[in-house]
Amino acid sequence: MKTSSIYYSDIIQLIKLYSVKPTNPFIFDPYGRLEIDHEEELAEEGCKILVNLAGRLTEYKGMSLDSFDLILDFGKVQAPANFDSQTLKYINQPEGNMRWLYQGKHLKNVLSFYNASGKRGKFISTAIKVISKLGLDRLASNGQIKIYAKEVLKLNQVTKEYWDQYSIFMGTPGLQRSVLVALLENKKVVKFLKVPTSEASSKLIENEKNALLSQHLQTSAYLKLPKVTCSENSKGIIVENVKAANSERIESFTTIHAAFVTENLFNHSAQTTLKQTSFWKETQAAFHQDRFSKNAQLVELRMLGERIIHGMNEDVPVLTHWAHGDFTPWNMYLNEDKIALYDWEMYREEAPALFDLFHFHYQKGILMDHFNLQQIELQIEETLRMKTIRKAIKNKSIDVQLYQRLYLLTTVGYFMQVYGKQKLTIQNQWQIETWKKALTKELQLMESNENCRTYFIEELNRELQSTPHAFLKFDYKSLSEVPESSDLDLAITKQGIKKIIQCCEQSPLIKRWTHRQKSFMSTIEIHFIDDRFLSLDLIHQFKRKHLTMLSAKDLLRDSSTSEKGIMLPSLKHDLAYAFSFYTLNHSAIPLRYHQFFSNHSSNSITEAINYINHLYGTDFKNLAQLFTQGRTAESQVAEALYDTSLFTLMSGKWNYYIDTIKELIYHRGFMVTFSGVDGAGKSTVIEIVKNNIERKYRKEVVLLRHRPGILPILSAIKHGKQKAEKIAGDTLPRKGKNNNKISSAARFLYYYLDYMIGQVYVYFRYILRGKIVLYDRYYFDFINDAKRSNIQINRNITKALYRFVMKPKLNIFLYAEAETILARKQELNAEDIIEMSSNYRSLFDELKLKFKKSYYTSIENNILDDTIAAVLREFAKVA
Repeated sequence: MKTSSIYYSDIIQLIKLYSVKPTNPFIFDPYGRLEIDHEEELAEEGCKILVNLAGRLTEYKGMSLDSFDLILDFGKVQAPANFDSQTLKYINQPEGNMRWLYQGKHLKNVLSFYNASGKRGKFISTAIKVISKLGLDRLASNGQIKIYAKEVLKLNQVTKEYWDQYSIFMGTPGLQRSVLVALLENKKVVKFLKVPTSEASSKLIENEKNALLSQHLQTSAYLKLPKVTCSENSKGIIVENVKAANSERIESFTTIHAAFVTENLFNHSAQTTLKQTSFWKETQAAFHQDRFSKNAQLVELRMLGERIIHGMNEDVPVLTHWAHGDFTPWNMYLNEDKIALYDWEMYREEAPALFDLFHFHYQKGILMDHFNLQQIELQIEETLRMKTIRKAIKNKSIDVQLYQRLYLLTTVGYFMQVYGKQKLTIQNQWQIETWKKALTKELQLMESNENCRTYFIEELNRELQSTPHAFLKFDYKSLSEVPESSDLDLAITKQGIKKIIQCCEQSPLIKRWTHRQKSFMSTIEIHFIDDRFLSLDLIHQFKRKHLTMLSAKDLLRDSSTSEKGIMLPSLKHDLAYAFSFYTLNHSAIPLRYHQFFSNHSSNSITEAINYINHLYGTDFKNLAQLFTQGRTAESQVAEALYDTSLFTLMSGKWNYYIDTIKELIYHRGFMVTFSGVDGAGKSTVIEIVKNNIERKYRKEVVLLRHRPGILPILSAIKHGKQKAEKIAGDTLPRKGKNNNKISSAARFLYYYLDYMIGQVYVYFRYILRGKIVLYDRYYFDFINDAKRSNIQINRNITKALYRFVMKPKLNIFLYAEAETILARKQELNAEDIIEMSSNYRSLFDELKLKFKKSYYTSIENNILDDTIAAVLREFAKVA
């Protein structure tokens, strides 16, 4: 694109804005500045219009300039006498289309249209203000246009009577493009004129007018609505500017937004079945009508949507309510405790529940933050955990996944019809790409019956059909029967590992995944969006230090597909791998595999035993002897596999040391702490969480109480360890009688020393070895509840000293209402419970901002299952 190009679509917009009778123009373009990006034809008869894209011009093809009714001059036309005129400077969009037009030196007036939220937006807004103040608007403008007309310009008919200035937003190029004019009075924007420039934009503006008139008849505690009047001259509407002096642009979803969404849900929702809703019928029609689209991306969207629609239960009950339709940060201000909401063009009288909530995050995530799908869904998850939203969802029994699916189908169906009739902008491309991933995820969720782990395993198996691989020690009937607590071992080529990585990168069912690479294998740990977990051990060499246990090439060559479509190794290779792996790792083969290997034919078992004896120099008579006596053959196996080559020996040991160092660096464990007042239910939650982590993640968990415990409790000096622990257990918390400041300081320093010494021990003893350390209470008790440890000390001192204490990766504060806690334990009074809970929450909020590498979260513990699910979700974020 040439820098001085003028787009035909912009010329059309200007003609419709300024001409009383728009018609196709005469265009003088000797330098080829015109870019044809719009095929719309105006009326054959109407005003006589000239567009000058050259320099000086005194006539056009023998026609004098005063014979034209309207002239758009991008050069230096000799102005006809007695013509009404207007001079505007313009600023282009990055793609080249006109974005803003403004009068004279009033550059800052364009900020009336600009979303200045976010760092980039605030920077650009400030830059425009500075440039305007210094009179350097030429640095921002892309050019100037002069408009001449025999009669009063159409736009001026609307503006001159009431407003002394205006600036123009030319709208987003596309089917629904309309023009927005900011009308100024005493240098302040008081109203906006919306001018339709197409049939589609006329419908949208009419929809906005009706929506606002309808909403003004209702009452909302959280909305401030603009007043609206009709503009006869422009066939548009005039809307009040809702930006007040104390207005703020807020890009995050706040408690006020949440209050508005829940108010709408409670006050305006109706229940019906999906098939009876008008939005569902419109969505079905939209996907059906778009089947002949020429755009490959839209065709792919249609196919995904149709498959999802086909799988939906139309008899499912759904909640509907009205929706703003374009509930985004750039269409609102916050005025104290209300949302000043404008741009009601996309208003829907009937929409699936939570429509505006989902739209806020999808549009903001795609167009403002440039987030990927996972980041958008994380923002949605955070919003859904807001107390107001959470209670509304529970009260109305809302299936969030269903309504997110309905939002996507409704939105994609609508915009497919729009985008199918226009040239796609870069923003449209971003939306389509995200919608495609979102619909793919929804389709796979439906097909997986909500079990992402099993679905992924089965999909992975299909993807690997043409890749040499084999599932090792696979003692299940099918892939769908692999227990949640089991990982999968695969023999595979290095090229095959790359294919699995590609599957992980492309799967919308995966929330996040990690890849740890060793010299002989890779481990991929996958966290799915339904909070399930899968670990894959991908082996391309069967190595133990410098010993090669088995030929991977031979194993892959002799593997075959089972009746269930699973690639499995021959029995001799599978048994040889199991035997050598466990034997060289100083353990016996688990007995559960005995039954699995025994199910093979006697001939296959005999062949496998003979193969093992030949390969490892053993003398087993049968399978039972191999299982019972196999561990004693470790030295025999190692000797048989020993390679005398110095190079093999050195490289094997070198690789082993490097792999060990990598594990220490990249596979470290971490700490998780649980805090809360007595009676909050920590012990029960911790025990269940511990069992879940061990079973689900196959991680060793270490449980510590309050502190590392390297130093004994002080009373053990007097009473001995066992008696001291009994006395401590029998004593109610916060009943110590120590009021001496010196004694308290000494007591605290003793326990603080335990943290200083103990954290080094915990790090090297547990964390570096990949173990998970769970703390039942932690240092935070010394900040908020030192009295519990019989210490009286200034809270600011203990809080300041936290800086030198090892920061756990995840910190969870469990809380409940005072009545709930008192029903469990009567160790504290209600006032203490309320005060301590408040202190913990404020402390966690403060630490969350201060220590960004640690997670601090508060979880209400009323229903145990909900609490466990919430804790495991938080754990999955850091695991």
